[in-house]
Order: sequence, then structure tokens, then C-alpha cells
Amino acid sequence: MAVKIGNVRGATGPSGATGSIAVSADPGNQALLGSDNYLYANPFPVVSTAGSGIVPATTLSGSPSDFLDGTAHSQTLVTAAPPVIWAVRQRSFNVLDNPNFEVDQRRVYATTSVPSGWSFPADRWSLEKSSATAVLQLAPYNQNLYAPGTNYLLGAVQPQVSVTTTQASLAASEYHFLDQYVEGPRMREIIGGPHSVSFLIYWAPNTANLPFSFILRDSGITHTYTKLIQPQNYPSYGNWLYVTLPNLSWPSGGVFPLTPGTYSCSIGICVGAGTNFIAPADGWNSGNLLASPGTGNLAAAGGKFALGFFQWEPGPVCTLPIDIIFDKNLRACQRFYAKSVGYNQTVASGQWRWIGTWEGTTTCRYNIVFPVVMWKTPTVTLFNSGNNPNTVYIDQINGTTPVSSVGVNPAGINYSSCTSQAGTAGQSILGMWTADTGY
Repeated sequence: MAVKIGNVRGATGPSGATGSIAVSADPGNQALLGSDNYLYANPFPVVSTAGSGIVPATTLSGSPSDFLDGTAHSQTLVTAAPPVIWAVRQRSFNVLDNPNFEVDQRRVYATTSVPSGWSFPADRWSLEKSSATAVLQLAPYNQNLYAPGTNYLLGAVQPQVSVTTTQASLAASEYHFLDQYVEGPRMREIIGGPHSVSFLIYWAPNTANLPFSFILRDSGITHTYTKLIQPQNYPSYGNWLYVTLPNLSWPSGGVFPLTPGTYSCSIGICVGAGTNFIAPADGWNSGNLLASPGTGNLAAAGGKFALGFFQWEPGPVCTLPIDIIFDKNLRACQRFYAKSVGYNQTVASGQWRWIGTWEGTTTCRYNIVFPVVMWKTPTVTLFNSGNNPNTVYIDQINGTTPVSSVGVNPAGINYSSCTSQAGTAGQSILGMWTADTGY
């Protein structure tokens, strides 16, 4: 079928109307100008993208919703567009809370020593330390952090872990690692298929090439994935190393619950582990493990590192960091830790408020509602107006009263028991509170 190109009739000549003229003598590209003044052309050859051959011509379908693809064939958007749209949607989800480490309700970016056990460099991220003599310190690392290769600002403050007292080697059961415990529903979009991890990490110059491990463990800590990270094998952007781990798999065993209020898995990095926690090799292995063979010991090197962004996403490809706005990030973190004072204040700031009513003798009544329903019943600590834990201040009685127990559920606080006091019931209770699920 010829294609109608347009009206190409010229001006009438002196000897009369123009007759039929052969526009092209090429046998494969003929067109005649007829009496209707329009030029009609047969389907024409298209040069291939390689420039070395001819792509056979194709006839368009005529549908306004179709398009011509790279192979010179007509396709309908109805079937071609959905996979593209789905791929974009799939790449718009990050499993992890507080991925840019911007929310820090507990410490508010203060410099603190790291005790044995758990501490929190930022909300939802725990630093787990077990070592005889090594001393670690948490401090803010204040630097504008951009998505790799862009001017898209991801954050301006990050948690920095440094060694203030070194330890030459770690005993078999000692370790230093930083991770996040993921709640079940966050895993729904990622479980079962290919998944990818990427993160930005800063290393001080004296430990710039220290090998460390990426770790992923199931809820029962019976299956562990480890991957040795050699910093020199990954690109740097300014002071930041960009680690990408695409197309990861799942173990044949392992338990990853998906229900609210359950712990599904943990994910993070290890900067030193004793022999009890060294995996046989990279990849999935059975057991409670923390590091791949070859992992260095930050405590011996005496260096420091800071994490800037951590992403865990569906699909076999690592995409650039998916940012999250601050208020949405904060609300997600308050499912695990909340407090009665302003975001930029610690409980020790003394920002007390009216929190309840004294019912007489030993009972205090409250109607304290948490900012969001927490993922499990938290441990609540009440403070009086002078920052003393496990106490409240009963107005008019003019005294701080020790608290022996607190009535709490995932939605809020309803009562506490205190030391018996004499006086008129109905007095105001002044104080502060924290609610901590331990994650």
C-alpha cells in the first residue's frame, strides 16, 4: 500500500497543465505525480542502525497508540508499556528504615562512648560490640553527601564510629558490627526474587583499604549471607566509597516472617569478628556468622568509618539511592522509639509537661498516646521534671515519687504505680517519658 505524502503540484507552465512525471528512476523507490497533485510512494527501505545493511520495510498499523520500535516493527503501548512502568515502580522501594541515618532521636548527634552490647548510632541502626579492651566512640560526621555522580543531596550528617583504644586481635567470640533489624512487612516486596544492596561508606585514610564484610541473617540466625568487601574494588565519590552488590539470592532454608510485630532478618556490615563467627566462604552458609574470610579488624587498625546511605531494593540491578523526606522517615522510626520531648532534645533537657493525674495513694493515671502505634509493647521509662528516671513529680504535694511499674501497650501509657503519698487526689503529674522497643 502506497503512502500519501503531500501536495507537490507546482505552478502551471506556459504550455498547459503538468502531466504525469517520474519523480525517481530508482526501481525500488518510484513515485508518480498524477492528476490529483499528490505524491504517492511505495514502502521504503530503512538503513539499519549498524549502517551495514537494509532493514526490511514494515507497514505501520495505523493505530494512534502504537509506536515503531528499534527493529522497524509496530508495537502497541498496551503490551509494551506495562513492563517498563513496573520496572520503574519496582526500583522505587527501599526495604530499610532511616536509610540516610538522618534521624537520631536517642543521641541527637552527640559524641558518646560505645558500651558493650548494643548502642544506636542512629534510629533503627544498632552498633553491636563485644571486645575485651577496645573502646569505640560515636560522633557525628558532618558532610554533605550526594547521590553518586549527581548534585542530589542525600544528607548532611552521618554517624561516625572511631576507635579510641585499640585491641590487636579479637577473641573467638568477640565482634564489632553495625546492622538493622527489619520488621516483617518491610520484606513483603522483596522476598523470594532477586534483590540488590548498595551503600555509601567513608573510611579514614589510615584504614581506607581495610577489608570488611556485608552481612544478611535470617530471623532465627540459622542462615547467614556474607560478602567480603575489598574497598579498592569499588568506585569512590569524594570521600565516599560506593559499594554495589547486585542480583543477590535467597537461601534454600531460613525463616523470614512477614507479619507485623515480627523480626524478619538483619542486614549490615561487620568490621571485625573472632573465629567463631567467620563463615567458610562468601555466600549463604548455615549458622550464626558475621564475616567472610579475610575480614579486617577495625579495633586493631585504630581507624574510623561513617555510613551515609544504605539501600536494599527488589530486582537484579543496583539503582541510585532512593531518598526519603525527613518527616516520613521520623514517623517510621517512631514505630520503634519515641519520646515526649522535641526532636532536637534529649530527655535530659528537662522539657517536662503535664502527663497525667494522681488518683491518690499509689495510682497515677495517664492518657499518653504514642506518635504512631509501635511494632511491639515498648519499655517505658518515666522521668520527673528534674530528669530522674523511674520517678514522676506530683504537683501540690511538692515531691518526686518513685515509680514501681507502668501500664503500657503498643499504642500508649495508661497508668503507673508509685510510692504511697498523702494528699488530695486529682493533682497533676509532671514529667517526661521514653518508649523503647530495643530496635
